[in-house]
Amino acid sequence: MSVYRQEDPAALTASRERFASYVYTPLDQVVETWRRRHSGLFSALPHETAAGATVPAVLRGPGPVGVLCRQVGTPNYETRRVIRLCAQHGIRLVIWEYHHDRFVMENRDKYALGRLGFYGGLGRNGGRRLEYVRIFDVDAMNGRAFDQIQTFRGESLIEFHHRLLAAECPELGNDALFDGSAWFGSHGGSARLYYPAFVSLFLRHAILFETFVLQEEAECEFTREVFLPVFQALYQKTGMKPLVVAAEREDWEGDDFWHLYPEPLRRHLGPYRVRDQVAVDTGLNWETPADREARPMLARRGGAYALPPLPRDATLPRAVGADDN
Repeated sequence: MSVYRQEDPAALTASRERFASYVYTPLDQVVETWRRRHSGLFSALPHETAAGATVPAVLRGPGPVGVLCRQVGTPNYETRRVIRLCAQHGIRLVIWEYHHDRFVMENRDKYALGRLGFYGGLGRNGGRRLEYVRIFDVDAMNGRAFDQIQTFRGESLIEFHHRLLAAECPELGNDALFDGSAWFGSHGGSARLYYPAFVSLFLRHAILFETFVLQEEAECEFTREVFLPVFQALYQKTGMKPLVVAAEREDWEGDDFWHLYPEPLRRHLGPYRVRDQVAVDTGLNWETPADREARPMLARRGGAYALPPLPRDATLPRAVGADDN
């Protein structure tokens, strides 16, 4: 049982290193921690968390299970990375979806589900070639629930992304997708109400893959005022630190490239090609991961730090900023 220590949420969110140490559990430790918690006293309540929340059937069963919670499952770079990490560590992945949530253009995670960005290598001037496709009328659908949105071809938005996911990541299977809309509704309906129940699932039943981006004020405010108080209350009550693993690499944390798709995936879009708009951005800030590996230092957000050796997923691009105008 780990030792709880009280930390000021404002101080935690002011330091990425301090926050990461306090919240995240290293991936090479998380499976062993999960296994230890599945023995002894707490195993007597397999269908209910320590906070009294119902455990969905998809999270029950033998072996460690990981959760990536997104409105709709889609094979972007983030999902691909989490799939690979789970496979490497013997974790069964569940993509927990929220179909009743509403599409909001101002939310970059949600917007990326309607305006897909494809990374197609470098342009003649050394910049990244980015191709964007809007698959539905984002202005007209602003505020609509995800399960009420249809693409320009008359296909359900959810079916569209699931079709891409099945084609690109067949190892997942249909049982890896879980619509948690009803579960959220039965545990309060709004994030501030259901978050205590949701986070309690990761005390011993599952492992959450998530990245809390502290540089963005809206997300940082939610982390500081909602997530951290819940995290700390559960930690203090049970003596167990909720199991959270960073979904993104630390050195690329918060970069928009996690929303991108590899260019070859374009083959699944068919007639959407007529709506393509190409954006190419150039400059020193757009070097490839191979360039970055060769450089001993990289300036980032006003500072500089040394880069560690890049792992196998180093072919992923860095941040994108080109618009489709």
